Amino acid sequence: MEDIIKEIQEEINQLMSSKYAKFSDKQLENWAKNQTSIEKVLEMYQLHLSGMSVTQIAKNYGYKSSEKITEKFDRHGLKYEKMNSRHGNPKTKKSIEQYSLDGKYIQTFESLLKASESSNVKVCSISLAASGKTKTSGGFIW
Repeated sequence: MEDIIKEIQEEINQLMSSKYAKFSDKQLENWAKNQTSIEKVLEMYQLHLSGMSVTQIAKNYGYKSSEKITEKFDRHGLKYEKMNSRHGNPKTKKSIEQYSLDGKYIQTFESLLKASESSNVKVCSISLAASGKTKTSGGFIW
């Protein structure tokens, strides 16, 4: 990320120092704002890579929704994970094993969400079965 910032700064410096370049104060001001904007986006992206959800980043930076953050990531070609605070946060997700009703191992999923998507069983139902509050869910033992 620091490389990207340095690259942008070098490009701006080259443009500004060119003996043929004649830029208005307004253009230079816009470039400075854009550079600050990119640094801010990269700062937010770094938080996301460390495990913070896009929604939480939006709240921390005073945005009303996470859409503004994802738009910024998209605009700069940054890949991000859509994480729900309950389903898929890398810090809290746990693997889950699926068994048939006669106890035969079927497969392991990396998260409740993945298990739900694959088996067409609601996340809350799988969770209840996995925690022992119900015996089965969706015709499986979890």
